[in-house]
Amino acid sequence: MRLDFNDITTVSKTFKYVNDGWFTWCGAVENTPVQAEFTVVKKSSDSVAFDGEITGEYILGCDRCGVDVLVTIASKFSYLVTTKEEEVSELLEVECDFDDLMTVYVTEPVLDTETLLSEQAELAMPLQVVCSDDCKGLCSDCGVSLNTDKCQCDPNDSDSPFAVLKKLSQR
Repeated sequence: MRLDFNDITTVSKTFKYVNDGWFTWCGAVENTPVQAEFTVVKKSSDSVAFDGEITGEYILGCDRCGVDVLVTIASKFSYLVTTKEEEVSELLEVECDFDDLMTVYVTEPVLDTETLLSEQAELAMPLQVVCSDDCKGLCSDCGVSLNTDKCQCDPNDSDSPFAVLKKLSQR
Protein backbone atom coordinates (compact mmCIF):
# COMPACT_ATOMS: atom_id res chain seq x y z
CA MET A 1 0.00 0.00 0.00
CA ARG A 2 1.33 3.38 -0.95
CA LEU A 3 0.00 6.47 0.81
CA ASP A 4 0.50 9.92 -0.65
CA PHE A 5 1.52 12.55 1.91
CA ASN A 6 -1.31 14.78 0.62
CA ASP A 7 -3.86 12.11 1.59
CA ILE A 8 -2.54 11.87 5.16
CA THR A 9 -4.01 14.34 7.65
CA THR A 10 -2.99 15.67 11.04
CA VAL A 11 -5.61 13.38 12.57
CA SER A 12 -4.17 9.94 13.30
CA LYS A 13 -5.57 7.19 11.06
CA THR A 14 -5.21 3.48 11.92
CA PHE A 15 -4.84 0.66 9.39
CA LYS A 16 -4.90 -3.11 9.82
CA TYR A 17 -2.98 -4.98 7.19
CA VAL A 18 -2.66 -8.75 6.71
CA ASN A 19 0.30 -10.21 4.83
CA ASP A 20 -0.73 -10.81 1.24
CA GLY A 21 2.76 -11.41 -0.06
CA TRP A 22 4.67 -8.38 1.22
CA PHE A 23 6.66 -10.60 3.59
CA THR A 24 8.08 -14.05 2.94
CA TRP A 25 10.89 -15.80 4.75
CA CYS A 26 13.00 -18.45 2.97
CA GLY A 27 12.22 -21.97 4.13
CA ALA A 28 9.53 -20.83 6.57
CA VAL A 29 5.91 -21.93 6.64
CA GLU A 30 3.48 -19.27 7.77
CA ASN A 31 1.47 -20.63 10.73
CA THR A 32 -0.61 -17.52 11.35
CA PRO A 33 -0.49 -14.68 8.84
CA VAL A 34 1.77 -11.76 9.63
CA GLN A 35 -0.47 -8.88 10.59
CA ALA A 36 0.35 -5.23 10.96
CA GLU A 37 -1.59 -2.54 12.71
CA PHE A 38 -0.23 0.94 12.16
CA THR A 39 -1.13 4.59 12.36
CA VAL A 40 -0.12 7.44 10.10
CA VAL A 41 -0.31 11.10 10.94
CA LYS A 42 1.04 14.18 9.17
CA LYS A 43 3.66 16.02 11.23
CA SER A 44 4.41 18.73 8.67
CA SER A 45 4.01 19.30 4.95
CA ASP A 46 7.06 17.12 4.30
CA SER A 47 6.96 14.63 7.24
CA VAL A 48 4.71 11.76 8.27
CA ALA A 49 4.81 9.66 11.46
CA PHE A 50 4.41 5.91 10.86
CA ASP A 51 3.94 3.85 14.05
CA GLY A 52 2.67 0.35 14.63
CA GLU A 53 3.13 -3.28 15.51
CA ILE A 54 3.69 -6.50 13.55
CA THR A 55 2.73 -9.96 14.81
CA GLY A 56 2.72 -13.44 13.30
CA GLU A 57 3.92 -17.03 13.60
CA TYR A 58 6.18 -19.12 11.41
CA ILE A 59 7.34 -22.71 11.49
CA LEU A 60 11.09 -22.91 10.94
CA GLY A 61 13.61 -25.73 11.18
CA CYS A 62 15.92 -25.81 14.21
CA ASP A 63 19.38 -24.65 13.14
CA ARG A 64 21.00 -27.49 15.08
CA CYS A 65 18.80 -30.55 14.52
CA GLY A 66 16.24 -29.59 11.87
CA VAL A 67 13.08 -30.28 13.90
CA ASP A 68 10.17 -27.86 13.30
CA VAL A 69 9.96 -24.94 15.73
CA LEU A 70 7.09 -22.48 16.12
CA VAL A 71 8.54 -18.96 16.03
CA THR A 72 6.45 -15.99 17.10
CA ILE A 73 7.37 -12.57 15.80
CA ALA A 74 6.24 -9.38 17.45
CA SER A 75 7.72 -5.99 16.76
CA LYS A 76 6.72 -2.44 17.56
CA PHE A 77 8.09 0.30 15.36
CA SER A 78 8.07 4.04 14.96
CA TYR A 79 9.35 5.94 11.92
CA LEU A 80 9.41 9.50 10.76
CA VAL A 81 9.18 9.51 6.97
CA THR A 82 10.29 12.74 5.36
CA THR A 83 11.09 14.27 2.01
CA LYS A 84 13.64 16.62 3.60
CA GLU A 85 17.14 16.15 2.32
CA GLU A 86 19.35 14.12 4.64
CA GLU A 87 22.12 16.12 6.28
CA VAL A 88 25.41 14.37 5.66
CA SER A 89 28.38 15.38 7.73
CA GLU A 90 31.88 15.73 6.30
CA LEU A 91 33.30 14.14 9.45
CA LEU A 92 34.54 10.55 9.37
CA GLU A 93 32.75 9.67 12.59
CA VAL A 94 29.43 11.11 13.65
CA GLU A 95 27.37 10.12 16.66
CA CYS A 96 23.82 9.17 15.73
CA ASP A 97 20.90 9.52 18.07
CA PHE A 98 17.72 7.43 18.10
CA ASP A 99 15.81 9.91 15.93
CA ASP A 100 18.46 9.63 13.21
CA LEU A 101 18.03 5.86 13.15
CA MET A 102 14.26 6.02 12.90
CA THR A 103 14.06 8.61 10.12
CA VAL A 104 13.38 7.42 6.60
CA TYR A 105 14.28 9.80 3.78
CA VAL A 106 12.23 9.49 0.60
CA THR A 107 12.57 11.31 -2.69
CA GLU A 108 8.86 11.62 -3.39
CA PRO A 109 6.05 12.36 -0.90
CA VAL A 110 4.78 8.78 -0.80
CA LEU A 111 4.79 6.36 2.14
CA ASP A 112 5.48 2.81 0.91
CA THR A 113 4.04 0.84 3.84
CA GLU A 114 4.84 -2.61 2.42
CA THR A 115 8.57 -1.91 2.25
CA LEU A 116 8.73 -0.62 5.83
CA LEU A 117 6.50 -3.42 7.16
CA SER A 118 8.58 -6.07 5.40
CA GLU A 119 11.74 -4.56 6.89
CA GLN A 120 10.26 -4.64 10.40
CA ALA A 121 9.04 -8.23 10.01
CA GLU A 122 12.50 -9.31 8.84
CA LEU A 123 14.15 -7.54 11.78
CA ALA A 124 11.75 -9.37 14.14
CA MET A 125 12.82 -12.80 12.86
CA PRO A 126 15.34 -14.52 15.14
CA LEU A 127 18.95 -14.79 14.03
CA GLN A 128 19.14 -18.39 15.23
CA VAL A 129 16.26 -20.82 15.72
CA VAL A 130 16.77 -23.65 18.20
CA CYS A 131 14.22 -26.13 19.51
CA SER A 132 15.69 -25.87 23.02
CA ASP A 133 18.73 -24.34 24.68
CA ASP A 134 20.19 -27.81 25.29
CA CYS A 135 19.69 -29.07 21.72
CA LYS A 136 22.61 -31.34 20.84
CA GLY A 137 22.14 -31.13 17.08
CA LEU A 138 23.15 -33.80 14.57
CA CYS A 139 26.20 -36.05 14.45
CA SER A 140 28.59 -34.57 11.92
CA ASP A 141 29.55 -38.06 10.66
CA CYS A 142 26.34 -40.11 10.47
CA GLY A 143 23.67 -37.39 10.75
CA VAL A 144 21.68 -38.98 13.59
CA SER A 145 19.83 -36.61 15.93
CA LEU A 146 21.78 -36.54 19.16
CA ASN A 147 18.64 -35.39 21.01
CA THR A 148 16.79 -38.67 20.44
CA ASP A 149 19.40 -41.29 19.47
CA LYS A 150 22.88 -42.34 20.47
CA CYS A 151 25.47 -42.02 17.75
CA GLN A 152 27.13 -45.29 16.72
CA CYS A 153 30.17 -43.64 15.16
CA ASP A 154 33.62 -44.58 16.45
CA PRO A 155 34.99 -41.39 18.05
CA ASN A 156 38.55 -42.45 17.22
CA ASP A 157 37.81 -43.05 13.53
CA SER A 158 37.83 -39.59 11.97
CA ASP A 159 39.14 -38.15 8.73
CA SER A 160 38.95 -34.66 10.16
CA PRO A 161 42.12 -32.57 10.06
CA PHE A 162 41.42 -31.89 13.74
CA ALA A 163 41.60 -35.59 14.67
CA VAL A 164 45.29 -35.11 15.52
CA LEU A 165 44.33 -32.42 18.05
CA LYS A 166 41.75 -34.71 19.62
CA LYS A 167 44.40 -37.45 20.03
CA LEU A 168 46.71 -34.91 21.67
CA SER A 169 44.00 -33.85 24.12
CA GLN A 170 43.40 -37.48 25.12
CA ARG A 171 47.01 -37.95 26.30
